[in-house]
Amino acid sequence: MKCIECGGDVVLASDGTYVCTNCGLVQGYVQNPSCNVFERKISGPIYYDGLEYGSFIFKNSRLKKIARRNIHVKMRNGLLMEMYAINSINIVCEKLGLSKTVKDRAIFLYRKFAKHLLKHKKNLLGRRRLNHYRLAALALIFAGEELGINVRTKDVVEAYKSLRHNVSVGNIIEASWLIRHAGIYKREISLHTRTKNTIKIFNAKSGFKFNRALNYAYLIASNIIEKIDRLYMQGKKPRTIAAAVAFISLEKACRNAGIKPPSLSSFAKSLGCSSSALRERINEISLTLKV
Repeated sequence: MKCIECGGDVVLASDGTYVCTNCGLVQGYVQNPSCNVFERKISGPIYYDGLEYGSFIFKNSRLKKIARRNIHVKMRNGLLMEMYAINSINIVCEKLGLSKTVKDRAIFLYRKFAKHLLKHKKNLLGRRRLNHYRLAALALIFAGEELGINVRTKDVVEAYKSLRHNVSVGNIIEASWLIRHAGIYKREISLHTRTKNTIKIFNAKSGFKFNRALNYAYLIASNIIEKIDRLYMQGKKPRTIAAAVAFISLEKACRNAGIKPPSLSSFAKSLGCSSSALRERINEISLTLKV
């Protein structure tokens, strides 16, 4: 049995209710449950401290509307829409096969955008209502750009349309202009871009000796970056992490192309970074990601 809201697995809880293990939505209940009801520990995210989405959801349209009304009674409208938008990010990431890193970054950006726009709604939006789904779609695209992952606007729009949300390319362009005009978001240089530029700079300083290995080095770097968790990057210099990924990628690509790989000391010296710090990051990434 699957959840009608998020598609997660539904289990029978000890109190005789059918509950989604992913979002906590109560799907229905068992008449006169016995004391021998199957119990299972519910794991996974239940947003907003386990608040229900509403009362029991029935197939009857009239009762379903009543249940929806109960949702609005239990939660403030802004918080409710935030919850729906975050659920849409989870579903779209699953549809497009995006990693948890992209999803987490998109949720962070969406909350940041929504918070600032709601705070200054009168100046920025006037009488217009804030469309949370369009902000969520924009956050997904920005998250992909930051992490160097190709998240096409067309794919995101089609995914949201399949969920019956009114999101178009024009809406996303408008939301992007609004976010940048309000000064809410300044695009960070992604780790992917930093790493690619590092490889290019070292190759140029080395007299373009590694031209044959460049394309394969970029591919290896992209695969490594996709596996790196953003929590690992906290408190560390992105420049040093990019240099470590660049060195690992270039070394593997050179061995594959039959070229002598660069030494760590010459690589660090040409980029102007500490060889000991670079060696430490290389060892961490190699052990953690097993590359």
